Amino acid sequence: MVIGVTGGIGSGKSLFTREMGKLGAHVIDADKVARKLIDQNKALRIQLKENFGFEMFDDKDNLQRRKLGKLVFAHSDLLKQLNSIIHEPLLNKIKECIKNIQDKYNNCIIVVDMAIIFEAGAESMFDYIITVDAPLDMRIIRLEQDRGWTKKEIKDRISSQMNVREKIEKSDFVVKNNGSAKELKLKASKLFSLIQSLSVEKNNN
Repeated sequence: MVIGVTGGIGSGKSLFTREMGKLGAHVIDADKVARKLIDQNKALRIQLKENFGFEMFDDKDNLQRRKLGKLVFAHSDLLKQLNSIIHEPLLNKIKECIKNIQDKYNNCIIVVDMAIIFEAGAESMFDYIITVDAPLDMRIIRLEQDRGWTKKEIKDRISSQMNVREKIEKSDFVVKNNGSAKELKLKASKLFSLIQSLSVEKNNN
């Protein structure tokens, strides 16, 4: 069974997903997959340089992600351009990761931490989709403290994402992250137990 976890930036979806990993799920982090893909795919790096400038890479040919993020999240047309380059190879790589896990482990539960499930039109990859939601003020505080982003960076990134209400409407489960990390972990545990039951039911049919 393949589960997608999404949510607005700073919602706590990565903490939620990591907890599911501790409970026994095989976790795929879409951001890490994207980083590795860009680092290893020379043709992709050339496309990024041609579209956004060689200055987006350092002298060791590493993508300066925050610098690129500041640019594209402030300009919707450039973000669309970036997505047109990245989305297809990223989805293909995630599908490959899912298949590799499924080939190795029978009847496993795979959880994919992926902010852009709906934006990338990737819904069909998943048996169930979970949206982790948190109050906007809590999200902003987390992003300032954990990532050191400026208020403009946070505003640009939040406004670039699909409205959380739309994500919730399209999801099978919604997790409200409006308390402590301990409470979120407890919610992850309860939902993972339900998913295990659904997985057993699916495999028996």
